[in-house]
Amino acid sequence: METKGRARDEGGVGCAVSDFNNDGHLDICVPNYGHNALWRSNGDGTFTNVAAEAGVGIDNHAVGASWGDFDNDGFADLSVMSYEGPPNDQQPKNSLFHNIGGKTFVNVIDQVPLVNAGDHGVEWVDYNADGAIDLTLTDGYSPVGGHFVFRNDLPPLSLPAVSAFWCLMPKGISPAQA
Repeated sequence: METKGRARDEGGVGCAVSDFNNDGHLDICVPNYGHNALWRSNGDGTFTNVAAEAGVGIDNHAVGASWGDFDNDGFADLSVMSYEGPPNDQQPKNSLFHNIGGKTFVNVIDQVPLVNAGDHGVEWVDYNADGAIDLTLTDGYSPVGGHFVFRNDLPPLSLPAVSAFWCLMPKGISPAQA
């Protein structure tokens, strides 16, 4: 790929791939320094950036993203890792986008502020095999760094309030103690 370069506050450092609208074609999210991009597959080898109308095209300093269906409704939700602040004083400023029927997204991070803890790596995995996908984050800008795992306590195939299903699992605490 050839490009002319980019300004320091533009571009991205990764991508996340999923079929967010369940049309059978893989779509691409690019978390950016600036506005995120969400490239919806047109099904013919081309893509259209639908980030603004889908609600994920926010202005941020994003460095990582991952798709996972945290509420088991059949539509992939999106976690985006971002940070703000001057060098040596960066703070996480993440987004947790709930997928509404494969058309739009709502940022629900304010309902689960506990997961606004990472600033770089993010991945979804069902670490305890309970049918509810869990979230893992890395924090590289704090004085000590960290790796966090958040257990999803949302019962499979239900959709209660988003604010009640996360539990921090810091290093050294077993699931039985949480």
